[in-house]
Amino acid sequence: MGVDTLNYTYVMAADRAKVYQSLMTEQYKWFKGQQESLTQLEVGTQISRLFQTKTQKVGVPGTVTITQLIDQELFQMETAYGAGTILQTYELTEKAEGKTTVSYSEKNSFTELRHQYSFILVGLIYKLTYNRGIKKRMQYIEQLSTSK
Repeated sequence: MGVDTLNYTYVMAADRAKVYQSLMTEQYKWFKGQQESLTQLEVGTQISRLFQTKTQKVGVPGTVTITQLIDQELFQMETAYGAGTILQTYELTEKAEGKTTVSYSEKNSFTELRHQYSFILVGLIYKLTYNRGIKKRMQYIEQLSTSK
């Protein structure tokens, strides 16, 4: 069914290796918090839990699976739940002077048209919240990357 993608790009004052390491450390902490027995992140790592949806604000069962890992370049995971999937991607590009551009995207795919319409209705408000939230997340990753 339909797809809606949200994007955010942020330039960090840290080199790509440090940014990637900080991102992976934070992702590991989150996954480990969901599944205590986890020892490392790799393609195929999966956890199941209840998620709050963007449109209904209720807990729905879902799974998060790491779908791609490319050292110092890409981290991607997919959240699957009853109404569809969300593909979250961090892409890192090295810039001059030791800076890194981090592009984050959320690609939402829905199983039914009514779910896509619901997302479109709340999309404008969610986009504002999304931009503020992801900017704070990027600043936090940058802070971790420059303090090492």
